[in-house]
Amino acid sequence: MLTLAWQTIRSRLGGFAGAFLAVLCGTALMAACGILMESGLRAGVPTERYAAAAVVVGGTQSVRPPGADALSSEQVGEQPSVPAALAGRIAAVPGVRAAVAEQSFPAQVVTRDGQVLGGRESLGHNWDAAVLAPFTLRGGDAP
Repeated sequence: MLTLAWQTIRSRLGGFAGAFLAVLCGTALMAACGILMESGLRAGVPTERYAAAAVVVGGTQSVRPPGADALSSEQVGEQPSVPAALAGRIAAVPGVRAAVAEQSFPAQVVTRDGQVLGGRESLGHNWDAAVLAPFTLRGGDAP
């Protein structure tokens, strides 16, 4: 049986190579689609930062290009900021218990001798915004 299969492969080498290549490309395509689907399912901003907030106010994440019709818009690449003074206006709305303005800024870890530790970029947040997250101090004092 195996000799018959081997003889068939040798006599039709082009067909075997084409079938093998088609199966290989199909497998690669299915794997790529699976990886993209898994990435999409896990993507998104984790909600742990704002777990204690009932409502989060953010800026518009799309803009309408000049001269474009009313239904066309483009996504903004960065998170748009909201004026910090808006927190006072929101706090004055009846039924609002508190309004906290969060300000993010680039933060780096620096050693005692002034060396910046590399790695992923990180953001610092103002201390007032700590009430928005479920984090607690494990040691030390609040600033």
